[in-house]
Parts: sequence; C-alpha cells; structure tokens
Amino acid sequence: MKVEKQGLINLMKKNKIDRFKENNISELVYKIRNERYQQRINKISQSLPVLESRLDKLLKKEKIVERKVKKEKQEAGKEIKKEESK
Repeated sequence: MKVEKQGLINLMKKNKIDRFKENNISELVYKIRNERYQQRINKISQSLPVLESRLDKLLKKEKIVERKVKKEKQEAGKEIKKEESK
C-alpha cells in the first residue's frame, strides 16, 4: 500500500506537469484525475495504520509462540537427558 500511495503521488505530479507545463490535458481531465488519485490516497492513509497495527499484534503473538516452543523444546531435551542418564 505504501508503494501504491507513492505511485499515486507520482501520478499526481505527472498530471500537474501534463496540465500546466506541457498543456497536454484539459482542466477537466486534470481535475478528474487529481480527485481520483486523492480519493485513493485518502483510503490508503485511513487503512494503513489499522493494517500496520494488526500486523504488529500478529508479529508479537508469533514471537510469544516461538519463545514458548523454544522453551518447551529445551525442557523436553532436559527430560530426555535425565531419562537417558538413569
């Protein structure tokens, strides 16, 4: 989404150049494109923090699970060694 947002910003810049510097597009086309690009940027800006928060929570849970698995493996290894030494 970050890449898409940056791409839209670049499209807005190109749109501005096409309209004002090169005069390749009409004012109407310029406004329509800019409005659509801005709407999509706004949607991304609203969604991105929510998705990043969810990702952070999932990564934290994953780390907790990895620690528990590692600890259980260590404990199992210790128990196996105890049994073997008997």
